[in-house]
Amino acid sequence: MPTGANNFFLMSFIDGCVFLHPLGSHSLSRCVRELKELGFTGMVACGSSENYPNDTGFKIFNARYIRGPSQREIRKEVQIALREGSLSLVQAGESSVNRTILTTPGVTTLCDLHLAPKNAFDRVCALNAAEHQVAIDFRVTPLRELRGTPRQRVIRLYEEILHLQNRYEFPITISSGAVFPGNFRSPRATEALLSEVGMDRDLIHEGYKAIQNLSHKSEPVRVV
Repeated sequence: MPTGANNFFLMSFIDGCVFLHPLGSHSLSRCVRELKELGFTGMVACGSSENYPNDTGFKIFNARYIRGPSQREIRKEVQIALREGSLSLVQAGESSVNRTILTTPGVTTLCDLHLAPKNAFDRVCALNAAEHQVAIDFRVTPLRELRGTPRQRVIRLYEEILHLQNRYEFPITISSGAVFPGNFRSPRATEALLSEVGMDRDLIHEGYKAIQNLSHKSEPVRVV
């Protein structure tokens, strides 16, 4: 087997956001099984504190998915996440909201930028993300499911974020945002999708393992 193929199978591949029951339709045990079969080594689990009994070496990072109606509510939810030892994944909003989110202590990841208003992630947001080491999440599902103009909008958005990432070098994560098992795709299939927006292999691999470096904010990891 070529050296590059060996390196591929030695990489860490952590899905940056999976919605478990009741936020999603599937259990922790099923997610672990299906993600392992696809070649993943861990996941960020939103919506469940369920324990998985088997010691299989698969890393699970508990997370709180935050969609606060106000900045005060977001800060409150982030503090709850810190107390319970969970990561904080905060849904993006307008640029002014995102600037505040990115400077809020304890926030791990800004996600769902594809759902945010136009120009929601600007140069100031990029600088804040870099200075506070908050990851920007690249949700893969829209690239796979959308067609036509909506898909092109997501591609342009991701290209703009990558341009800022190249300049400011803030961390990124890569996620499925899966709400049911059919949303999962292998790391190789995901790499093919992200290459369409100009993300190179090195950055993709950094995105897959970034959560391990970011988890020091709350120490939530379990190995199952």
